[in-house]
Amino acid sequence: MTIAGLIIVIGLSYWGLAKIPHVGGVLSTAVVAPVHAVVLGILVSAKTKELDAKPSD
Repeated sequence: MTIAGLIIVIGLSYWGLAKIPHVGGVLSTAVVAPVHAVVLGILVSAKTKELDAKPSD
């Protein structure tokens, strides 16, 4: 899946959960935010390995 595809899927899932009355905002943040953080971490980790960079550099 491409980065654009991930952005679209994450955005649509956030929007869909946010439409639920009364609990949508909390539910969308509680579900989508961790997924977003993990995906971002994986992308950064892959890029770091590709560049052969170390955190101390």
